[in-house]
Amino acid sequence: MIDIYLAFLAGLFGGVHCAGMCGPIVAAYSLNYTGTYVKRIVLHFLYNFGRIYTYAILGGIAGFAGSFFEMKSNLYFFAKIVKVFSSIFIIWIGLSIAGLTHKLFKEKTPDFLKKIFQTLISSPSKIALLGFFIGFLPCGLVYALLLKSATSGGFINGALIMIAFGAGTVPSLLFIGLFSDTLKMKLKEAFLNAAGVIIAGLGILTLIRELKN
Repeated sequence: MIDIYLAFLAGLFGGVHCAGMCGPIVAAYSLNYTGTYVKRIVLHFLYNFGRIYTYAILGGIAGFAGSFFEMKSNLYFFAKIVKVFSSIFIIWIGLSIAGLTHKLFKEKTPDFLKKIFQTLISSPSKIALLGFFIGFLPCGLVYALLLKSATSGGFINGALIMIAFGAGTVPSLLFIGLFSDTLKMKLKEAFLNAAGVIIAGLGILTLIRELKN
């Protein structure tokens, strides 16, 4: 259960990072739709539902894949090694997000996803689908939580970890969207550093568990 709480906190503090990648897309579809305030809220809900749905599916698949290797007696030792290295990689991603190590990879939107976004962004009826594809954006935070999902022991646990992470990003994204002009850069960095430390802590906790068993 503590993994789910930590995943939520990682999303909550890491929302500033999500706003940097998804913010322009959210702003674009918001400007394209001039409905009532309630309808705009529904629009944001559908977008985030689609995004979190993708996270849940990916987390479930990762959790199932990890548990599959663990259940096979002849692959148990291999699964153990993978979990240990996954834990180390989660720690490394967390430290890189916090700015304590160099970045492991560039977070660049693939061209085919850009084309999909351009097609869906102007249609309010397809906002949930837009959110679904946004969930596939390359992101260090998502990679770290997916690795954690792979060590969770099953489809449901993996999906719950990613749902918690996605839910955690929602209030942060809304806050950043509403107050991005007044939020100081140093405060944004502090939130991102906190998210990195939480993710690194999640990796350390997982590593300790694996080394004890």
